[in-house]
Amino acid sequence: MRKFKVKVNGKEYEVEIEEIKTESAEKSENTEDKKEESQKTDEQ
Repeated sequence: MRKFKVKVNGKEYEVEIEEIKTESAEKSENTEDKKEESQKTDEQ
């Protein structure tokens, strides 16, 4: 959960935002993990 202060029409509000992983974000994360694993294997 992340907190932000936003101003709307001169009035300030404190909001909390929950970051939700999307399918595309998960796919790119898995791709990054696979790249890291292959690099570790190559180094050994």
